[in-house]
Amino acid sequence: MTLRWKGKIQPCHNSPTSAILVVTLPTNLKLTSMNELEFAELIDCGFPYEDARAAEELIVQAHSISLPAMFMVLEELCRPPVSSFASEEILLNLIDVWRMHIDHPLAESVAKAACTMVNNSSHTVSEAIVLMEQIAPFHGLYPALNIAYFCCNDVDGVTDLKMEQIRADWERSRLTH
Repeated sequence: MTLRWKGKIQPCHNSPTSAILVVTLPTNLKLTSMNELEFAELIDCGFPYEDARAAEELIVQAHSISLPAMFMVLEELCRPPVSSFASEEILLNLIDVWRMHIDHPLAESVAKAACTMVNNSSHTVSEAIVLMEQIAPFHGLYPALNIAYFCCNDVDGVTDLKMEQIRADWERSRLTH
């Protein structure tokens, strides 16, 4: 099942040169029956950043699907597509909404990394490695691992090696269980 947002570009009332993408969720869309893959396809490069209600509904939906789906939302918030009109303020507010809907030991540290990314800043490589090591015991949280990987500017490839190691460990564990 492939789902796409329908939306239209409308000029902002504040500025004649700016525009926003107005996104409306179809009223007949049954989000509760989605799996992770369908959810990922729905939000990938199509998250309704400018519609706080729809965004929170997707956060709630992610919570009902799985923990990885929750971190998919966070990754989409801190790594919006280039075509996104979302401001830092909107993204940071949505991360705060995300925080209200999750209770997990990694939530705060990964959310802090996400906020750093939204603020166009970065963690040090060593901070990113520590975060990756905190994520490693939580097998399959690829979106959280992606946030840790992208939250630093690693020109030496240290995080590449750590990412590959964790993914290989997760895959080995998956195959043996």
